[in-house]
Amino acid sequence: MAWLQQQFHWVIDLLSAVATRLFELPMSFLLVGVLAAGAAVMLALRRVSGRARRLLAGDRLGWASGLYGLLCVLIVFDYRTRMLEHEVRGLERRLAADAGRASGAPSLGSTSTRAELGPRVRSVLSGAEVSVARQSPGVDYAVITTEQPTALVVHLAIVDLTEAGIRIELSSDLSTKTRLSDFCRKRHCVVGLNGEAGQDPTQAGRLGQWVGNLVVRGKPVLLKDDDQRPFLTFGKDNRARYVPAAVVDRRVTPEIYNAIWGRWDLIVGGAVSVSNTNPSSQRPRPRCAMGLDADGRTLYLVTVDGYQRGYSEGTTLPELGALLKSIGVVDAMACDEGGSAAMYLGARGGLVSRPPPDSSSGGNERITYTHFGISSGGT
Repeated sequence: MAWLQQQFHWVIDLLSAVATRLFELPMSFLLVGVLAAGAAVMLALRRVSGRARRLLAGDRLGWASGLYGLLCVLIVFDYRTRMLEHEVRGLERRLAADAGRASGAPSLGSTSTRAELGPRVRSVLSGAEVSVARQSPGVDYAVITTEQPTALVVHLAIVDLTEAGIRIELSSDLSTKTRLSDFCRKRHCVVGLNGEAGQDPTQAGRLGQWVGNLVVRGKPVLLKDDDQRPFLTFGKDNRARYVPAAVVDRRVTPEIYNAIWGRWDLIVGGAVSVSNTNPSSQRPRPRCAMGLDADGRTLYLVTVDGYQRGYSEGTTLPELGALLKSIGVVDAMACDEGGSAAMYLGARGGLVSRPPPDSSSGGNERITYTHFGISSGGT
């Protein structure tokens, strides 16, 4: 059953990726395709025999065919318009990141990892461009982009958990799905990351096997950790700890003041650790992850855009693990991915990541059961 659920989720994202490729074709190709499909339907209707043929004959057949063709053309124009809107959003984001770099905004802290963020990233992504801008005391936001050999856009938030005023924000209502942006606006988050959407991206999709530990300010919301799901914990002082999937721990202690589960181990003890049971691990796709440095004082939140040729193809899990390891991440977990992967930035008042234009929610952010955010007394 679990295998079938994984395959179902994969098929949804695969269809999304295929549709994206089709709608990226030149408009002339798409219109020719619509006309060809219309002609095929007309030929099929003319072959209908008996009473059905008489009903569809003459003017009725012409009107029906014309309406069908018009509908197809409108669908094509609608999707292409949405894709254009996404391109404009992406350009605005890049301009904003360039403005932050040009302004000389200081990077968070003075550790070598942050000071050498660009060189470290380029050690695994040759030719990558990296821009970093301060969002609030304790929170930096970086955009990592590449064009060759494949297009890639990575959104990275670096959080100094020792900074005064930093506060962990977690959703605690598992009875319904909501949008990350709504959650973050309500909690005044500087940055936010999607949580778990469950078995499928619809409102009715249940959590199913995608469960683990969720603790919000000392109160357990869900304690279903097993040997499949990793999770992150945060003490009252925000010191963080990573619990890998193989370790089963359902306790609530003073050191586990906040906790949220992920889907799979990504980095454990400094080594990239990707499960072979994850059917999508070796395919480039949108990704989402949370990681820590060696002492649990720096938190890394990352979202990778994907399924968008010429803009961002996405990454495999081993590639994402290698990227995070290069910048100093020692432990990390991969979270819900595909069209659910999203990052919110308070300074922008919405998502900085870009969902696939043809995802199940029409190119907008998907609804999820859980959300993770960082608020700051300095905002």
